[in-house]
Amino acid sequence: ALVDEQNTQTLLDVSFESAQVGYVVGTFNRIFRTEDGGKTWMPLMHLTDNPRELHFYDINASGTDVYLTGEQGMVWRLDKAANRFVAIQTPYNGTLFGLIVDGENLLVYGMRGSLLRSGDQGKTWERVNLGNQAGISGGTLLADRLIAIANQAGGVMISNDHGKTFHSAKTARPMSYFGIAPIADHKVAVVGSEGVRVESLQ
Repeated sequence: ALVDEQNTQTLLDVSFESAQVGYVVGTFNRIFRTEDGGKTWMPLMHLTDNPRELHFYDINASGTDVYLTGEQGMVWRLDKAANRFVAIQTPYNGTLFGLIVDGENLLVYGMRGSLLRSGDQGKTWERVNLGNQAGISGGTLLADRLIAIANQAGGVMISNDHGKTFHSAKTARPMSYFGIAPIADHKVAVVGSEGVRVESLQ
């Protein structure tokens, strides 16, 4: 068990960097790591720069770095030398729902159409203007280094310049989106208010 069943907290995301090593994160600073494919889990709450116990909404451990996003515009990066998640403050103070790692570029997204981009591991940030204020609830890398984001107003947007600019993509049956993931050949799985669908982005 991750925690005592009488004292559970909500878990919000999971990410594996290999078949054996992965993480789960959730509310009130909850973060656990497995090194045996999920058979056992170790708490890492004491290794985060998160004294206010903010919620973690997303973890991305698929690349060489591990990042967390959460409340109050906060991002955390795993400093492997120090074995600690170091806090990074973005220019945004609202909730960040997720993060996309595109080579050296980071994109974080959240409420009110907030999308921020960093090319230096979070040292500096720039806002990306999308032309709308719909909350961004999902984002992913596609083939050919394209980036897709989905929002709660049923919109999907694509970037072909590493997140500097985005244009709208047409989907067959829009809905309020909660998440998006790549499949193949510019097809994505989207999760939202009406269930799970496969869409071909155009």
